[in-house]
Amino acid sequence: MIAGLIRRDTGASAAGSDAGAQIPYPAEERKADVRHGRLDGRRRIPSYTQVSDRIAADGWFTTAYSEELQEVGTTRVHHERHAYQRQVEPKRQRVAGLRKRLTAAVADIERTEEALRLTATELTADEMVPCNPQETQRGIDFIRSRRRSMRGRQARQARERIEALTGEADDLRRQIAETCEEMEQDFERAKVRGRLQAAQVELRVATYWRALTQTHPEGRQLTVVLPLVRLALPAWLDEPAPEPTDEAPDDATDDHDPSAGPAEG
Repeated sequence: MIAGLIRRDTGASAAGSDAGAQIPYPAEERKADVRHGRLDGRRRIPSYTQVSDRIAADGWFTTAYSEELQEVGTTRVHHERHAYQRQVEPKRQRVAGLRKRLTAAVADIERTEEALRLTATELTADEMVPCNPQETQRGIDFIRSRRRSMRGRQARQARERIEALTGEADDLRRQIAETCEEMEQDFERAKVRGRLQAAQVELRVATYWRALTQTHPEGRQLTVVLPLVRLALPAWLDEPAPEPTDEAPDDATDDHDPSAGPAEG
């Protein structure tokens, strides 16, 4: 869960920074955050004593509306991950199909290389057995010449097939690499969108707390201990793109690691 909690610390305002100004913040959401902040402030939610005691105990404090914003952010970040998975599923299936074809092509190359190797070995006794009356009549030298000529044709055919299969395998590897690169780029874009959703939550929580301190009877005291908005981001936002698998991925459960992002009240 994204934890838009408050602890005592110093830092610039995420809401007022240049970076924060670039975060999409619909007017209706801003108005709602300000309205809830002012309302909680007039109701003295939370009191200065509550915040001070909690921060002294474990460094954290939150309110019902802050929790609500956290849940919204969690859901939106989670949706970005699932949107990415839906987007790349056709590409994952394509990579799986290409890999199967590549495996078959490589196995075929190995079989053909073995057949080519055998064309350079000594003729076997079975091969020297006459196959027709003409070979019986013309003798062992004639048979040996015919078998070596046949071996030569087999060798040429094997080399031609190996060349064709090698070209096919190289093309399959190229397609796999290109598709995997596209998927990596898709994942990076999903991470950007996910971080943007998390940053918007941080901005909304900061706006809420700012409005709260403006109407709270103890607002000035609260600004001393408030706030640093700390968001625990899902682990996938810091991970490399997942390796494409042959099986469709299960729905991922987002794990969250704590990271600090400043927002001044």
